[in-house]
Order: sequence, then structure tokens, then C-alpha cells
Amino acid sequence: MPSIVSRSSADATRVNLYDRLFEQQLNAGVPALLATETVVDAYLDNKPATRGKQKYTRQQRDSNFWSSDFVNGMPSEAWQAEGPTLALARYLGQEAVANAFITAPVSISRWSVSQI
Repeated sequence: MPSIVSRSSADATRVNLYDRLFEQQLNAGVPALLATETVVDAYLDNKPATRGKQKYTRQQRDSNFWSSDFVNGMPSEAWQAEGPTLALARYLGQEAVANAFITAPVSISRWSVSQI
């Protein structure tokens, strides 16, 4: 599913930080759900903090996480876990919410679960 969060041309040629971590987890034989939890926890823990000597800003981490193929490919059921829910709460707390592909299915999923 394409993201509407724009990346600079330099970012488009680079592998997304969170996609790379997810792939590393899968390649190490970690089950997909645990790999998902690991990546979401890294985001919530404000990791990565640096790239070499350069610090990542929260905006850069937010942009990388929310524009990642990993996040855009998560099924709506995965958002019901605590970590993704906290990540979504952080995302919706931003001034500019830019990824309708995330907010629409997740809000529908959360609404239907709360009605049960």
C-alpha cells in the first residue's frame, strides 16, 4: 500500500531504518509478530538515536516509521496490540497527521473492536 508521507529523494534511495530492522529480525528467524513488537518498541524507545555522529530528530524517526513499508503493510488486527496502539497514539498526537492509509483502517478496526 503506498504511503502519502513524502520522502526526500535522498531518503527514497536509502533503506528505511524500521524496514531494515524488521527484515533483520525476520532473517534471524524471529517470528513476524515478535519482529513487529521489536520494531514498534524501538520506535517507542526513540531508537535509533544517532546515525554516526548525527542525531536523528523525532521528526526524522516519525517520518521513517510511518512511511515504512513495514507499517503500511501491517494488517489492521496487528494494531490491537499495546505497542502499535501506543505508537498510533503518539502519531495522532502530532500536529500534522499525514498518512490516511494508516488512520482509516486502524480507526475502523479499533471502533469495531470497542463495539463488541
